[in-house]
Amino acid sequence: MANDTIKHGSVFEPGSFFPRSIQELGPVFQFFIGPVSKSIIIADLQEIEDIFLRTRNSALEQSDMSITSFQGTIPYGSVALKTNEMWRNHRRVTAPLMTPKHLNEMTPAIATNARALVAYWEKNIDIMRKHDAVCFSCRHDFAMGTLESRKNVRELTEIGQVPEAAKCMIDLVTWMESVPGGASLPEHELKDEVITFLFGGHDTTSAALQWGVKFLTENPEAQRTLHAELHAVFGDLSEDRLMTYADVTSLDKTPYLEAVVAEVLRCARVAEGTRRKTTAPLNILGHDIPVGADLIFISPTAASVTTKTAEPSIRAYDKVRSETSLKHGFLGKGYWDDDTEEFKPERWIVEDEKTGKKTFNPKAGGSLPFGLGPRSCPGKALAILELKIYLATINLAFFLGPVPKELSGNGAVIQVTRSPLQAYIAPKPWSDA
Repeated sequence: MANDTIKHGSVFEPGSFFPRSIQELGPVFQFFIGPVSKSIIIADLQEIEDIFLRTRNSALEQSDMSITSFQGTIPYGSVALKTNEMWRNHRRVTAPLMTPKHLNEMTPAIATNARALVAYWEKNIDIMRKHDAVCFSCRHDFAMGTLESRKNVRELTEIGQVPEAAKCMIDLVTWMESVPGGASLPEHELKDEVITFLFGGHDTTSAALQWGVKFLTENPEAQRTLHAELHAVFGDLSEDRLMTYADVTSLDKTPYLEAVVAEVLRCARVAEGTRRKTTAPLNILGHDIPVGADLIFISPTAASVTTKTAEPSIRAYDKVRSETSLKHGFLGKGYWDDDTEEFKPERWIVEDEKTGKKTFNPKAGGSLPFGLGPRSCPGKALAILELKIYLATINLAFFLGPVPKELSGNGAVIQVTRSPLQAYIAPKPWSDA
């Protein structure tokens, strides 16, 4: 494992420990770290979907390791809570933030920040030209929002000021508290939930955007296809015309943008696994799992091996699947071609043979970037909105040219999220592409 981490950046990369183990041991196996720490790995996508969406999910709880990891800093954040009444109340308070009404209200700020990033890169391009440079790192450009949020949160603690990025959440909670019977949170719980909201959202979106610009840099034809679609829909956005919520939420208007975002999330694998603890005995693909077991669901890796070639071996486990898994199957999803290591937005596109119309197919194949079930990522809708607006704004403004080989590696590092070790770009106006 240590060698895999050194060679690949993590044990989840293609050809490293976990993909090899799935091939050798199957989709359920026990994994030991040291003499006492042991976990059970689950890597069958159909079974993962069934467990989280149906009755077996009631036998799962947030893992002790996950709770311990966050209790020291945000003990009242959702990620540090068991699935109890406090956690459910937090979800009742935060869920309305992800409704179309509130996402629509957040969109101008997101679009303004994306436009500001374009202006910042334009200055960097001028600097590059003056110094005969060919590219620059954008790794911290997407993370600036996270860093500023952390600074503001510290100020909130030290001098009692409300950070700008949290105002929409604070305002919403205040409004809900004013409604008879509305949900509310004590101040210390609200503070930790705001920090969870800021850190979780900014860190994961920042990592996904870094991967996104890398993937597009490596795939110039995908850039051109996306640019043609966006230019046909939006033209050249003027400085006083920001993208709106309606602009980027119509599947008919921008199917290729939908496909690019889906493929970025599939390939970026920002969250490599989900940990849970069993509170009741479970049977998973014929294996009896005892109470108190630590389970790790490695959905992105499982999705990458759910291919047409592997279909016969996957279907061989049907004889030991649960009744609900057999009844619902793979939720209508297809099996990927064997090129799952490639960034190919076209895999999500279906073309009508008669009309030639292209549409986005969200069930083209397996991908679970936000998890499933009651404890899935609560910020899914906001993250997708941000990815669409940023990637569309960047693509309308720039063609991302090639980067020197020594600065274009796809190595990764996993801290809280899986981020690229290198995130260099060479943006240029489309007139120079």
